[in-house]
Amino acid sequence: MSLNDFILNYYRSFRYNRISKVRLLEIQELHFRRLLRYAVENSEFYQEFYRGIDIDRCQLNDLPVLTKSVMMDNFDR
Repeated sequence: MSLNDFILNYYRSFRYNRISKVRLLEIQELHFRRLLRYAVENSEFYQEFYRGIDIDRCQLNDLPVLTKSVMMDNFDR
């Protein structure tokens, strides 16, 4: 993480402390969906790993557990 990223994240943390819990959960949901969508769109492994799961509507606990050994076995995919 660069110094610029650190400073940006530091100031964002103050902004998130001033918003409502509902809004914070909405932001977390947005970031979660964005990350999940990126992984599935850009990784053959995640396309297969999450096959059959509606990534636009699933809950975090609906996703299968990804162990370190499975991740490392498929690292280059």
